[in-house]
Amino acid sequence: GLAFKPKLVLLANGQLVSVYGDAIENDPTRYVYDPKSDLLHPARDVFARRCDSVNTDCADPANWSPPVNIANTAASSSIDSDWDGGLDGSNVRKPYYGDSDKPNVYRAGNRVVVTWVDKYCPDGDVATPAIEPTAQRTVTYEDRDSIEVPFGCLYVVSSANGGASWTPPVQLSSGLRDAKQDVSRGLGSGHWAVIWQEDPSGLKLGEAEGPGDGAAGA
Repeated sequence: GLAFKPKLVLLANGQLVSVYGDAIENDPTRYVYDPKSDLLHPARDVFARRCDSVNTDCADPANWSPPVNIANTAASSSIDSDWDGGLDGSNVRKPYYGDSDKPNVYRAGNRVVVTWVDKYCPDGDVATPAIEPTAQRTVTYEDRDSIEVPFGCLYVVSSANGGASWTPPVQLSSGLRDAKQDVSRGLGSGHWAVIWQEDPSGLKLGEAEGPGDGAAGA
């Protein structure tokens, strides 16, 4: 009952691959804040499942593979913040766990690439092989009970075999600026490009003057 933003792609060999956000547990000590919905929710990871639509009936849930956690950040924290603001009557900063935002997926041939923005940003300089001290920052929403939210960073995972196996997640930005709005495109040869937005002062709430509800990164 905690699944979030599912995406579905059909590969050249008939494999269906679904990716979605989901929480492993509903633990109030590991809640995070979503500025768009203005709600606290359990920290989420990104999961993937697949089904052979050529040889099986994918309308039957039993024909889908078990879910694979391709993010594995929801149990980790790279920064403390006052993520419940004044809602708990204090301003104590606590670990903010690695919440995965909506996954975005693109396929070419039998290759699949999944990107998402995450709040677990342990590497402060992704241009070097070593894991440098975190550069992650935060934004405080004064008119939302002074809730403090860490900046997000971008992650990517890929599969070269139709979702049968996945690479480990790779952090592509540091969290020095707030990542949002990731999109990827690629070729069956494996050549890929990823673009995203970064807000230097953190995600703004907006005033919902467009088609959305605000806080969407527009």
